Amino acid sequence: MEQKMPPPNQMPPSQYQPQASGAGLAKASLILGIIGLVMSCTLILAFIGFILGLLALIFGAVSYWGMTRDRNGYYGFILGLLAMILAFLIPIIIALISYAWVSSMI
Repeated sequence: MEQKMPPPNQMPPSQYQPQASGAGLAKASLILGIIGLVMSCTLILAFIGFILGLLALIFGAVSYWGMTRDRNGYYGFILGLLAMILAFLIPIIIALISYAWVSSMI
């Protein structure tokens, strides 16, 4: 009985699975959402945080509801929404507190 041996230089088949087309958008959404959320908590960078939150919101929506059902896209969507809300509310809250503080000094 002869046993069939593979040729010595032959590699086994690869197990590589290419990523889905929306996976890059989902990761970008998550990263932009995190950075936007951090920037939204500062008064000076709130506008940039709002823009990054908007981009995270768009990328997350496209990747989660459009191409793939990747959870990173959903989390990026939520973080982008929170970044936009905080970027809008933090400057207003700081302005109201500053106004109350200045008014109490007069």
